[in-house]
Amino acid sequence: MSFDAMRKLPPEFRTSDENRSGSHPGRYVAIDVDGTLANVFPVIINRLNGEKGTSYTYEQYRHFGGADLGMGWEEFHRRYVDAWTNHSSEIKPLVSEERLLELTKHYGVFILTAMGDEVAGAFEAWLKKNFPVASGRVFIMRVEDQKHKLENGFTFLIDDCPALASAHIGHRVDLLVSQPYNRDVEIGPNTIRVRSTDEAVQSLLRR
Repeated sequence: MSFDAMRKLPPEFRTSDENRSGSHPGRYVAIDVDGTLANVFPVIINRLNGEKGTSYTYEQYRHFGGADLGMGWEEFHRRYVDAWTNHSSEIKPLVSEERLLELTKHYGVFILTAMGDEVAGAFEAWLKKNFPVASGRVFIMRVEDQKHKLENGFTFLIDDCPALASAHIGHRVDLLVSQPYNRDVEIGPNTIRVRSTDEAVQSLLRR
């Protein structure tokens, strides 16, 4: 699907498309949400510890889904939804408004998420609150799964997902944001590991 076609799509949550294209046509950056743009997982862990009297740390979160935290998938998903819908004020952005806004001046920027309808509204409100200017200059694109992120011709992908670290299609360059759950994964030849989302954005601004 072309980017022109994507601009015409009516994603479930998105504001006006005006002034969203970067100043370098053909250069597109995709940024994942959970664990890349938004630091939601520590909120889940803190809430879990508060309710159950446990003492899990973020460093112990080594696999997606909550198994390392004594949770099954259903409980993890329930706590994920709760974090977004009831405690979004505790979710910290992992890049500054200033940096993201600067990125939109040089690239077409897409925010990718596989969120369901139950958290979409909460995420949009969070995005507008934390990025009041930049949120009006990015595209929000819902993806079906991780594979979908690889199929849209982005020039750069900033993500934290271990499964994407060794995947490579075409000439895209991936910037893997280091997190406890991806530190042991082997990365592919076109993947660059970075310490933070902020560092990933800075590296793109220097290109």
